[in-house]
Amino acid sequence: MSGALLIAKGVLYFFEWIWSLCIFAVTSSDLKGGNVCAFGKMSVCDYAIAAGVIGWLLITVLALGVLAGGFMGKFGIPPKIEFATQAFLAVWFLILAIVLSAELPALRFDAINAVVAFSWMITIMCMGSAAIAFLERNKSSDPSVMGPPPSSMGVDI
Repeated sequence: MSGALLIAKGVLYFFEWIWSLCIFAVTSSDLKGGNVCAFGKMSVCDYAIAAGVIGWLLITVLALGVLAGGFMGKFGIPPKIEFATQAFLAVWFLILAIVLSAELPALRFDAINAVVAFSWMITIMCMGSAAIAFLERNKSSDPSVMGPPPSSMGVDI
């Protein structure tokens, strides 16, 4: 993995991590209080918190595995697993963004708008990370990248 690609992935993972943290933190602290949810239904707030926590955990494990693997060489998460996880997260956060957008109340305030915006932005970031992992997966499975065949290495058989 090249240095520029590793930096790009690191920046994307950092923002994905922060955005998922903000989704569940803002929802639990500002949008849900006791038995009242700013979206109207308690299940929407509970779903936003659960989706944010589960996404945050997956992003944490994935980022540690991918970035540690990028710095340490052969250790880490293969691009195929990274792509599958990022594609799952993109769908996961897309569903959250659609649910939150569908349940927007008529009277909105900044915290509601922030959670909805973060859910849409993290969906796009996960799609970008999945695309990078897909391209990296296809590049690493390309036989032309593996080098010349053994017979052309100057060894006579």
